[in-house]
This record gives sequence, C-alpha cells and structure tokens, in this order.
Amino acid sequence: MAKEIKFTRRVTSSFLQAIPPSIAHFDAYVYAIVKRRPKLDLPHLKWGADVRLDPCELDWESKTITITIPLNINVGIASVDDLEPHFFEAVQAAFLALMHGCL
Repeated sequence: MAKEIKFTRRVTSSFLQAIPPSIAHFDAYVYAIVKRRPKLDLPHLKWGADVRLDPCELDWESKTITITIPLNINVGIASVDDLEPHFFEAVQAAFLALMHGCL
C-alpha cells in the first residue's frame, strides 16, 4: 500500500509573478481549505475535514508545484479524486500566505 500521494500541477503566470525567484519550496505543513468528499464507507469522517499536505516544491522551469499528501495521517484519502475540486487554489493561496508571513 502506498504511503503517500504525490502529484504535480501547473501554476499560473500570475502566481509566479507574485513569488520571488529565490522561493522554491516552503517547509511548513499546510492545512489548506482541502476537503474530503463524503464517503458512505467512512461515516466517521466529516465533510470538510482538513487534509495535511507535506511541504510543497515549486519548480520554476516547469512552472509546477509538486504536492505530497501523507496517507498515514489523512485517513480516508485514496486518491486526488477524494479532494474538494478547488483544493489546488487553496494550496497556491497557502503558499503565498506562508511566503509573506501571513500564516
């Protein structure tokens, strides 16, 4: 069984303009506005429970963010499809907030 889900998404040009070129990752864990979808087989998990994302990596060359979701602490997540549809926007917002010292 996998211990984590790792995936990469492309960021927007506006996002890249808001970040200094020296920033490539952040070391904080993010509890962004990421939600599990309701599951009949997991009734004890509530809609809207936060999912912890491990530190994310920004690749300037490919203009992508790589996100890691540890499965051992995020019970009920089996794939990216289990996340709320707009989770990536929350990741980008958290990235900017962390970079500017807002979190």
